[in-house]
Amino acid sequence: MLNFRVLKQNSFAAIFSFLLIVFSLTCSFTYSNKMLEKKSSLIVLRGSLAVGKTTLSNLLEKELLEKGYKVVILHWDDIFFLINPHEHMNTDLALNVTRSIFDLAYSIQKNRAFDFMIIEGTFVLPEELKMIDELAKMFNEYYLFKLQCNQKTQLYRNMTRISEDFIEEERILIVNEIPFWDLTLPCEVIIDTGLKSKNLIVDQMLSDIGSK
Repeated sequence: MLNFRVLKQNSFAAIFSFLLIVFSLTCSFTYSNKMLEKKSSLIVLRGSLAVGKTTLSNLLEKELLEKGYKVVILHWDDIFFLINPHEHMNTDLALNVTRSIFDLAYSIQKNRAFDFMIIEGTFVLPEELKMIDELAKMFNEYYLFKLQCNQKTQLYRNMTRISEDFIEEERILIVNEIPFWDLTLPCEVIIDTGLKSKNLIVDQMLSDIGSK
């Protein structure tokens, strides 16, 4: 004779076990999705020489770190001097350095172990702008800033640099003559660094990215 009470108890036990497994799988799936969807933002500062890219990116990094964010920062010049310390600049070399810095950015981005990635460099050639656009698609959010100021301000700032950071005036003039400075990226914010102090500019950037 069948014991319906035992069958009923066993049925409840089976259902409970099934629901427990489903719940565990759901929690695991949700956790995995949250890891995959970890919010990370890209910040790109681009512009000609001596417009304040390095100064502002370093100050922006400092402000974000003080707010408790994890930050990765990549300087174009650092990669250039690491790869080609003694070579003169040319278009092919510039593109190779830019490819290297964005390859590095791709590798770092896959780990998602940061909140903000800051990249700064000249980035004026159409190929470089395309690289920025492609990289931006890998992030939850991205913020693009094009920095500029008049040539007189550039040359003055260059004269006040320490000797190891000094740039030959001819190089500044050559970069300024590149015919692609009118090109802009979608959603790019243009900032004239000759009109505001560096602290006010960083405050504006923090406000734009919603981290002030």
